[in-house]
Amino acid sequence: MLLRGCSLPAAFRRWAVSVPLALLTTLAVYALWGPTAAPCCSGMLPSWAPIGPSPSSKSSDDLLSIPELSGPPILPVSEHAAFCDKRFTAAYLDDLRSHALQYCEPVSGKMPQSRLTCFHAHVRDDKNADSFCFGSGASWDPAAKKFRLDCPVIHKLDANETAHGIVPFDSITLAWFDTGPRRVFSGFVSLAPGEPVVVPAENKPAAHGLDKPPDKEAFVILVKREGNNNLWHSLMEIWSMMNSVDVLRIARRGGGDDGIPFFQAPDDLDNTHVVMLDDYAEESTFDLWRFFGPRNPIVKLHEMISDPLKVPLPLQQPGRNVNIIVPLPGGSNPLWQNDWVVRDCRNVPLLKLLVRRVFEHYQVPRAVGPRPTAANDNTNAKDIVVTFIDRRGSRRLLNQGPLFEKLQERYPNVLIEQLDFATLSLRDQLSIVQDTDVLVGVHGAGLTHTMFMREGAGAVVEIQPENLGHKGFRNLAAMMGVKYFSAQAEMVLPGEVEDEETGKATDKGGSGTSAIRRRADADKPWQSSHVRMEEDRFLALMDVAIKSLYNEGTRNHQIV
Repeated sequence: MLLRGCSLPAAFRRWAVSVPLALLTTLAVYALWGPTAAPCCSGMLPSWAPIGPSPSSKSSDDLLSIPELSGPPILPVSEHAAFCDKRFTAAYLDDLRSHALQYCEPVSGKMPQSRLTCFHAHVRDDKNADSFCFGSGASWDPAAKKFRLDCPVIHKLDANETAHGIVPFDSITLAWFDTGPRRVFSGFVSLAPGEPVVVPAENKPAAHGLDKPPDKEAFVILVKREGNNNLWHSLMEIWSMMNSVDVLRIARRGGGDDGIPFFQAPDDLDNTHVVMLDDYAEESTFDLWRFFGPRNPIVKLHEMISDPLKVPLPLQQPGRNVNIIVPLPGGSNPLWQNDWVVRDCRNVPLLKLLVRRVFEHYQVPRAVGPRPTAANDNTNAKDIVVTFIDRRGSRRLLNQGPLFEKLQERYPNVLIEQLDFATLSLRDQLSIVQDTDVLVGVHGAGLTHTMFMREGAGAVVEIQPENLGHKGFRNLAAMMGVKYFSAQAEMVLPGEVEDEETGKATDKGGSGTSAIRRRADADKPWQSSHVRMEEDRFLALMDVAIKSLYNEGTRNHQIV
């Protein structure tokens, strides 16, 4: 079978011999400055080029060369380097690119009109792989209410392909919340050939002056979201989509190093359309999906079904070469492999590239290092900003008003803001976090903003429900060079709070705090419980975080 990309043996030889870790790290750093798409098997981490014409003065193979960056990483290698590099550097993209197969088989000597290539990553703790797929020769069947690929026979793997990490198409792993390629193909894409689609005369492209198919290929991204309306989950879906497209930029069609990439940026951006297969509401990150098709409106499947004119134009044009992209699901994201064990990941160019792209998309300036403050010795100057993520649903910090009043009395030099991020646009949230020195919150999706703080500065304070032990935000802070402090707080079940300002419990169905704790431990309801901290413990936690910034940047405070 023909591998999309390099043949497996060659790919493995090149990966083992030609792309040492130090070079991968250097290439990943280069990518942050915007190189063009890299040749197959180079290990290059691609950037997302700005929208516009490609520079005519540089060939697609020109690479930015900075001799000063060609040495080994400055940071010492951590004990988790192998774990981290496999998930957060170009090695992750190369793993996907190197494990790819074209699955459509000829029938009765006739080659299928469509091709279906799937890519597989092997970073999970179990033996399963995470996958995404690229189909060419796609069409839209309004009668079946599905997309269609003329791929009636799916290739059955031989022992060599299985041994090299290729996954049978019908064994692609199911993803959380009913998402991922397996769910998309089973519910929204037909792989059997059908009769040609008949388009009513009033809906034909000719009626709109579009009867002549453009020369360029078109791309349709099929997205099925988890529907959590949760910043962490939603951003992981966006990141998985970015990783999928980046792999398509370094993988070559037809095998070898001399084919064209599956996807080229910025050239293909104008011809890319995003179709939402679900009917979920538009969460705070929804606008980030426009990142992949900025020139075209996002279309929902139910709109295409009810109104033929809502079908993306390339799918209405006979003879147009249309490709579909079914991305990695959000649940396959490498950060999900990193949240219950303390990890020391320092080299994370993939994560930093995501952060850079988000800031650039919303046109919010992002800075590195301590926030500038007035250089003076006035301890009353409010040169430290503490932002508390004020949850209004579950996991509220009980008695938070009096707690922060006491904190303000202790630290007159601190500006304290208690904000409900759910009421703000993501762009506003990014701006606020950039002007925050200490980000405080009860464990939850709001602490995803750890990655959007000023890199290498500031501190994050996480209040966890008792016995939770989650390490995701602790590890995320380490990746971004941000200080991290945490403490556990007593869980209080909903309905057992008499006064949320005082945090007093009603003690329904039990006797005292011990009964509340017993029920909480038995049912593990930390997701819906509130938390309560004693004043002295809360102030001690905040003491450590705030004082860690006393001499950061131009601040100059006495520690006692």
